[in-house]
Amino acid sequence: MTTRRAIPWGLASLAILALVVFAIQGRAPRVVPLPIPLEQILETLPPSEPSPGKTAVLSLGAAAVPSLLQTLQSRQWYESGSVQHLRDHFPRALGEWVRHADDAEHCRRIAAWLLGELGPAAESAAPALQRLAAAPGPDNLHSLLVLALARIEPYNPVAFSNAAALLAGTNLYGRYYATLHLGALTNHPAMDPRILMPALSDTDGWNRANAAFSLAGFGPRARDAAPRLRELLHDPHPVVGANAAYALALVSPAEEAVATAAFEAWIQKGEPAPATVTQFFRSRGIKAALPPATRPSGPDQ
Repeated sequence: MTTRRAIPWGLASLAILALVVFAIQGRAPRVVPLPIPLEQILETLPPSEPSPGKTAVLSLGAAAVPSLLQTLQSRQWYESGSVQHLRDHFPRALGEWVRHADDAEHCRRIAAWLLGELGPAAESAAPALQRLAAAPGPDNLHSLLVLALARIEPYNPVAFSNAAALLAGTNLYGRYYATLHLGALTNHPAMDPRILMPALSDTDGWNRANAAFSLAGFGPRARDAAPRLRELLHDPHPVVGANAAYALALVSPAEEAVATAAFEAWIQKGEPAPATVTQFFRSRGIKAALPPATRPSGPDQ
């Protein structure tokens, strides 16, 4: 009799457990598969420029948030130190079957960037992003998380203050991403273009170039930057001068002729820049042009 009674109670316990699991799954956000793997997406320069992969993910709107958060919060098996150690000692053909740990970091950076691009539509991700930003981790990912929060919560003064503080930080990645991404906040209620102006004197040339381009997006609202932009027309860094000319023409339209002449002089110098970018500048004129792509580097005068 005892055994016979135990069987129904066991079945009942399993049924209750199944109901609990079902209820939990029902309340958890449904993870919608992304239309394209994150490892196939590269961050656009500037960050708000469209790209097919980015557009496909952003078209999901808030439905993309659970999947992007899952990428940020999970760790892949191949990131294990022992796996990577074995990978380094495998024959090359065999090692290619095991992904490098950097691939997972790349996906996390792309996920953080795309959440920021979603803006307030990713509001549900804010608590998790705050925890991730406060935890130890790579400097470049931390910077992207902080900047994403400023875009997701435009009326949160702490979120914006944390993002702006990256500009004055000692970390090169923080300043690089801040000079690049804060230019996308032209409509942010707390964003004053003068916040970016000190970055025009950053010790790193790519950061000066980023700051100039970002200021261009504010147009005449950033006219106070014109004197420093005129000085940067003759910056020794190969890209700063072109970006400064582009920005000067937009923030101070009366000086477009000066900016155009400086840009033409920059082209004549044959400084390193993709040929397609140079052709784009020439064919469309400075007002419609995008500057050469910028990238992080070491301290560069």
